[in-house]
Amino acid sequence: MHGKMQIFNLYFSLSASRHLLLLYLSMQPLHWMAGTGFDEAIELILNCNIEHKVGFSVDQPAHHPSTHRTPLHYSARNGHLSTCRLLIEEYGANPHPKCGRGGVTPLQLAVWQNRLAVTKYLVKRNGTHVEHQRNDFNNPG
Repeated sequence: MHGKMQIFNLYFSLSASRHLLLLYLSMQPLHWMAGTGFDEAIELILNCNIEHKVGFSVDQPAHHPSTHRTPLHYSARNGHLSTCRLLIEEYGANPHPKCGRGGVTPLQLAVWQNRLAVTKYLVKRNGTHVEHQRNDFNNPG
């Protein structure tokens, strides 16, 4: 547990400018951890959430300008396969959430960023129905 507390303290010892940047991006700590592939910190914060019944969701949405992107959006976009698996398989994250701006999914972000391993995992996890799905970014007109 001592090592995990060091990880947790590392996040909270970030400079004030990093915290202001996260606030500007309207991200919660879980979004930042997922986007950086910080799996040990994710486990620590989500286990603490469960143990102490804090009540935030693994699918917590970010706010403007990243409207309703979940931690899974960030891990998929940045190619963190182990983080995607952790969020979905261990903590029950929705494997196919849509953000509020255009309905973009983690799968689309993985494809757009050429994250092949994450793309394969999300297609396998979500089924083939996602291959023909459209949203505001790819609808004509």
